Amino acid sequence: MDALPGPAGGRTQTEGQPMDIETIIDTYGDDMLRLCILYLGERQLAEDAFQTAAIRAWKSLPGFRGESSIKTWLSRITVNVCRDTLRSGWFRMRKSSVSIDALTNLAAEPSARDSEVTQAVLALPGRYR
Repeated sequence: MDALPGPAGGRTQTEGQPMDIETIIDTYGDDMLRLCILYLGERQLAEDAFQTAAIRAWKSLPGFRGESSIKTWLSRITVNVCRDTLRSGWFRMRKSSVSIDALTNLAAEPSARDSEVTQAVLALPGRYR
């Protein structure tokens, strides 16, 4: 299979061997996905982060200087993408939202015990409520 087209042809040279993004992802993709799952805790979010990390690695591949191993470089990119995801406003909003099932439970009629507690609290003097 041909190398994916990309910046500078999508190929770089490391230790005398040409590397393309397809080979790199085939070799280290499982490790990247596992790292995303550990960091984010949800498979679907992890798959999105993995895809973003793979694209970021593909775009940055021509600039890889070889000062570290490919795996270390990919791990750093993957962790940075996961951290960006956790810092995003969308992720914080998503975590603070309430599921529809929880809303239907809240809208249900209060139980007899809830009514008793409410009546008891309302019977207290204002200072103790």
